Amino acid sequence: MVKNLVIRKCILSFLVFFFLHLTLVYSQSPLVKELSDAVTELTGSFLDNPYNHNNTLKVFDLTKKFKKATDDLYNEALRSNHSQAEIDLKYIKNIQAVLKTLDFLVGSISGYLRGGLNVEYTENILHPLLDSFGWTWEITHVAKPDLVFYEYKKGSFKMVLVKNTRPQKDYDDYNVCTYECYTWEPVTKTNLMFTMGNVCGGNYIFVENGDSEIPFKNITKVSSKRK
Repeated sequence: MVKNLVIRKCILSFLVFFFLHLTLVYSQSPLVKELSDAVTELTGSFLDNPYNHNNTLKVFDLTKKFKKATDDLYNEALRSNHSQAEIDLKYIKNIQAVLKTLDFLVGSISGYLRGGLNVEYTENILHPLLDSFGWTWEITHVAKPDLVFYEYKKGSFKMVLVKNTRPQKDYDDYNVCTYECYTWEPVTKTNLMFTMGNVCGGNYIFVENGDSEIPFKNITKVSSKRK
């Protein structure tokens, strides 16, 4: 009973966040309303219980289906001459932004490569969502001059994202930085590199996570360089 109340409070917080980001005075059509309610439930399912890996896989599968349904609905609204369509388009764009953010997380945890999430999505959508579900995060490492590592927690779940503080650049070298993460190996008594990647300017990249099936590696050392 207590857990159900907590989940309802979290979902209510998410709904408040969801609709405060819409500068509309009219309501969406029933179909869009149904979709937004479903996305709210889906997002809440992961954010409230990220430690359950099997649940994350199910959320990822549904996220892919919702993304397609949302894109189809958006294209349909674009072709429509109905006065309601313009209102719906703004709601649908917001739903697409939430799904893109959710896909970045659950897709990465499910083992699929994601190119990154730009600062606008991370700081205006992801962080408020995490706040509403009681997540915490802190800076754990800084790889000078450009990369900052953040560790996020919710219960027993942990994940790490790295931010490239250089500005976003849409041509030439994209302000790319490479990173390497090391963890302590007690047998050899050395820091061993366990993951590496590239981060474009103005983006966050998913580094690792720990949940019911994936062991979390404590990062003991980081390095970076500009490409």
